[in-house]
Amino acid sequence: MSPVPAAMASPAPGFTRAAKNKIRMSNTDQQSGSGHRDQDDNSTPSQESGPATLGAEYQNVKAAFDSTDAASKYAERKNADSPRNLLEQQAIVACIERGCRQAATTCLDIPCGTFRLGKILLDGKLQVTASDYSSGMLEEATKMADSLRSDHGVSFSQQDIMATSFADQSFDLIICNRLFHHYSASDTRVRVLTELRRLCRDTLVISWFDSFSLSNAIRRLKHKIGYKRQRDRYAISRSQFREEARRAGFEVVCQRAIRRFISPQTYAALRPLEGAPDAENSGPARRTPTASDANTMGKVILNDSLLIGTGLHRHCFQDPEHSDRCIKVVFNGNQTETRREQQYYQLLKRRNVPWTCLPDYRGTVATNLGEGAIFDLVRDFDGTVSRSLQEYIDQPDLYSEWSQLDNLLQDLKDYLLHHGIVTMTIKPKNILLQRLQGQPDRLVIIDNIGCSEPFPLISFFKTLARRKTRRRFARFEARLREVLPGRSHHNAWS
Repeated sequence: MSPVPAAMASPAPGFTRAAKNKIRMSNTDQQSGSGHRDQDDNSTPSQESGPATLGAEYQNVKAAFDSTDAASKYAERKNADSPRNLLEQQAIVACIERGCRQAATTCLDIPCGTFRLGKILLDGKLQVTASDYSSGMLEEATKMADSLRSDHGVSFSQQDIMATSFADQSFDLIICNRLFHHYSASDTRVRVLTELRRLCRDTLVISWFDSFSLSNAIRRLKHKIGYKRQRDRYAISRSQFREEARRAGFEVVCQRAIRRFISPQTYAALRPLEGAPDAENSGPARRTPTASDANTMGKVILNDSLLIGTGLHRHCFQDPEHSDRCIKVVFNGNQTETRREQQYYQLLKRRNVPWTCLPDYRGTVATNLGEGAIFDLVRDFDGTVSRSLQEYIDQPDLYSEWSQLDNLLQDLKDYLLHHGIVTMTIKPKNILLQRLQGQPDRLVIIDNIGCSEPFPLISFFKTLARRKTRRRFARFEARLREVLPGRSHHNAWS
């Protein structure tokens, strides 16, 4: 369900249309940018201490931003309109949509920095509390809130993230953006998560740096050959992040990288575990999983009743939590095809390609059958799942508008060529014919998107992509003419 308020308690896509579309706009009127917090190298740590049990690292991270000068520099440096900022905001919205089980009304943004996320949170009509340890950051955040001129008020509160003064379970939704990569110690991260667990009623969206990324590999290599290590870029593995979340009483619902395998920056939606303590090793004991749920806790449960279709390598299931989405799970082979597809979809998102003839990719989720890739589910005007073009060829009586097929094919071809989209193959079984009411039907490609070559230059150069697409589409149309209704076609796409 959507995390947005009761007024938008219907499906999460409502939040997406209200917020994500605005994210993709120029945002020239928005004075906020991405990334809290990138430490300023010229800042001087103060001697103010944090919780007594924590070391100098935690104190230094706080002190680095606890000045008006540091806050103003951060605002100038980070409040810029850039592709990275938009990708971050899109990832946050995707995690909010996926993570929240109910309509949220209250939200805590901590640390809020200069309140650069204010626009998407206020667009969601949330009652926002923006908190930060730095008074300078809060001053900049207040300016940002004033510039947004929202009808929904924002309250500001100076808080230490490990010892806030808020009551237990005060917030439906908590956002913790660009903080974790400053902490090298696992205990420090768990302490932060434990305090956020105490405050969280439904969902926490948090960012962290994934060690399995090209950027992190380059950083480690540079350090080995003598470059100075960046002091606030600490990456951890996905398994370690899940374990630290579990120690603090959270389960990981989904994760979303802004550039999977390239950038380390990753977002995750967490939910409080049932029966988990408010602090590690204290309070009531965690619920002991039963035999039936020991392997499925925190996972989306898929079964045959949700199965929509099956390909060579993946099953496609109806998402049990979102009727307008599907989940693809590998059953034959490994995740290679899914990973390649995810990378290509991220490239298309950076280009702001409209999802007219492709289903939107929504990230990954843990299921009882393994990791699943989430996509929009293509439905006809009457709510039924759209059939493949191959099904209509096999049963031509199901479709009465065959005279429009040439126009539909031309529209699909124009879409692929205009946006420089490349496919590995073009087959009727991988194309859905979506029947619409009040507008022309359309063809939607649902599989074999992208390029399988080891060095896919074609994915980055539209001229090369268009050249290959023209050749493939010509072969596709030639074979399609052989199998139009009333002619033998069963072996045409072997």
